[in-house]
Amino acid sequence: LTIDAKQNKQPILVSQSSRLQKRINEYSVLFKNELTIGMLMKESRSRDRNKQVRSCQFMRHEFLIRLSKVISNMQNLPYIILTNADIKRVLDLYMYAFSDMLHQPENKDTGRC
Repeated sequence: LTIDAKQNKQPILVSQSSRLQKRINEYSVLFKNELTIGMLMKESRSRDRNKQVRSCQFMRHEFLIRLSKVISNMQNLPYIILTNADIKRVLDLYMYAFSDMLHQPENKDTGRC
């Protein structure tokens, strides 16, 4: 499956990237933090810009961990399930989302997340 990148319109073969798979494996073994909607709402209301940046960085990292775990779980499904075109398409979309988020620059200043 190829997905066109928004920036340059070049196709990306996300399912065939060994470097991407290595990063997915690295993130999938990390511990995910327990979060509640209340905790997220509290953090999002903060007026402190430094706290907002730290929160944004934390959420980016947490998102990568959670997405990598979903991808790993899908990749461990029986082969016959992964041959289904719809399942494969969903897996590739998850991998594309992981790759896209991974390559976004990490916010290190007090700008928008």
